[in-house]
Parts: sequence; structure tokens; C-alpha cells
Amino acid sequence: GSGGAGRSSTSDWTDAWLECRRGEEGYTYDAKLNGMLRGNLRRRFDRCLVWNNDREGSSSSNNGGGSSILSPVRCDLIGTEVIPGV
Repeated sequence: GSGGAGRSSTSDWTDAWLECRRGEEGYTYDAKLNGMLRGNLRRRFDRCLVWNNDREGSSSSNNGGGSSILSPVRCDLIGTEVIPGV
């Protein structure tokens, strides 16, 4: 719904992966790419969301100025290489 005091709508948030890596599947758990995982499971279990407080009329801006402080510029998968002995 529309955001009021103490509430927000899903349109108030940006998914950092989708913003930085448009057109990619965005699996954060990918057994096909990660040599330390078995099987074929490919899913997006976790998210990194960025608050969009730069929308006109935002009632919950924390910085008082009405412009967003954070803007995603890069998202990468980490821990995808095999660790010897593990």
C-alpha cells in the first residue's frame, strides 16, 4: 500500500542485484557455479535492498533532505572458489 508514518511500500525499496546486474538471473546459491556445492540447486535466497527515500513526498526520509544517501553501484558473488581441504 501507500507508505505512511512508520510504514513503507515495496516501491520504496530497490533490489541492489537487479539494479546493478540487469538481465542476469541473480542466483546467490548456485551449485553449478560453486565447486564446493553439490547438486544442481540454483536459487536466490538472499537480498540486499536499498531504501529509496528520494521519491517526491516521501514521509520517512531519515536524512531530512529528501535525496537518497545510498545508491547501489556493484554486486558480486563471493566464496565461489573451492577451498583446498574443505
